[in-house]
Amino acid sequence: DQLTSGISTNTGSSLFNAYVKQVYMDNCLTGGISLVLGDIDDHTIQSNADQDERLKVCHVFSRKRGDLERDFSNFKIDPTYFSQGSGNFRDIIQSRRNDVIFNPRIGSANIQMFLSFIQADGYEPDTVEAAVFTIDDPKVCGNIATRAVGPADGHRAQRESLERMLCNGSFRPGQLFEMIEEKSVELIMDRQKFIDLVLSSSDSS
Repeated sequence: DQLTSGISTNTGSSLFNAYVKQVYMDNCLTGGISLVLGDIDDHTIQSNADQDERLKVCHVFSRKRGDLERDFSNFKIDPTYFSQGSGNFRDIIQSRRNDVIFNPRIGSANIQMFLSFIQADGYEPDTVEAAVFTIDDPKVCGNIATRAVGPADGHRAQRESLERMLCNGSFRPGQLFEMIEEKSVELIMDRQKFIDLVLSSSDSS
């Protein structure tokens, strides 16, 4: 119910209401559910992704259509926080065409992404991969690690471990949380605040 709350429909037909929710759910499981991450202050909270570059759009639960009769459709949803997967270009672009209606804060993010996929020969890629993020400035990584783990000397090992995770190449939100759990890094803020802080300082691709 939480995932389909954006299209809650109340008509005289309970069957139709359920149908609308199911179609919306199927659409979300192909194109993903759009989230805007990076809310760290009043300005970001009141802005959309076009107005503040610190905001990042992330589509969770996206995947290829797992039709049983189509062996080439590799159905996979990673069991991670903020799970993302790859999808066929045609399915993804069709499934995300109404995202901005249900989540206006994404702005023109989908349009920019799909226009960037057009190649010189006019074709587009067959597969759309999940978004990845990078932080190039070691000082930024260090600042995030300090705020997320704490400045105490006893937290130094965890702080340095988190700093390496953030600065050693690209990552997806779910992968980052997996590494944090594997390395037993204990955050002093909740996961939502942490990922908002990280992505507000990241570049996406």
